[in-house]
Amino acid sequence: MVHVHTLIVELEERLPSGTARLGTADLTLAATAAIRRGEEWKDDRVPATPEVSAALGHRGRVAAWRGDLYSKGLNAAFSAFASSMTADGLDRLEFHISILQAARRVAAHAEWLAAAVAKAKPLEWPSEGRICCPLTGEIMPCHAVSDLDSPFAFGVVEGVFAGVDAGSFADFLRDCDGTMNAAEYLSHSMSFPELWFTEPGFLDEAGVEWLATGDFGALAAAVGRWNDMQRGGVPFCDVTKIHLLRGETRKGVLAWCRDHILRSRGLVDGVGEQSFSTSR
Repeated sequence: MVHVHTLIVELEERLPSGTARLGTADLTLAATAAIRRGEEWKDDRVPATPEVSAALGHRGRVAAWRGDLYSKGLNAAFSAFASSMTADGLDRLEFHISILQAARRVAAHAEWLAAAVAKAKPLEWPSEGRICCPLTGEIMPCHAVSDLDSPFAFGVVEGVFAGVDAGSFADFLRDCDGTMNAAEYLSHSMSFPELWFTEPGFLDEAGVEWLATGDFGALAAAVGRWNDMQRGGVPFCDVTKIHLLRGETRKGVLAWCRDHILRSRGLVDGVGEQSFSTSR
């Protein structure tokens, strides 16, 4: 079993009028980034780096930016953390942390899902031939219901398509290893994009041209023309409505949500117990 330390700290805001406790924060990834950059945390003041800011709540971020955020013993905790992580290797550390964070996201989504379902109104089946997967947020046609692991689906509403962003599309193209597939890019937003968008092949052609020439202006112009082709509305998930699947009842769906929360919490606890120990 590999044990990886995390850096969990107690925060406090120090002001002329007094000190306010702001709870705890997980600065593991922030410390990892600092180690990679060759930085040290030399005193108790919490540095206002981008990684630290991402780990804090709003009040904590503001306090860090002002230089008023502290954690007692931060320097010693950081030094111990850096020493232990050198032995394990930063790549291994970041891999283990990514597993834990993924488990935490699953648990947070399960909590949100239960709250949304508790407020949602059941709809008759089907609704305009489209449903939204509650676990992924993907829009799909009703005939794909057999692909769902949940006993319900969210409803779907039609909204205005804001258009593809040329810069985001270019980032996708850089990472596509020379294989151009606009449908794959569009599927990041919803399943079966060919059902909702006009002429996705036009984007393929624009992408191939950009990969050959590197002319971003031409790519942006082509993306703009494709956006103009999309005259109809685009489906979006409506979390205020649910469809009960396979004869399920509302009571049964709520029970499934509670079980989903317990399973996701168990996942977080299991990952933590198997792979992590804590430095404070």
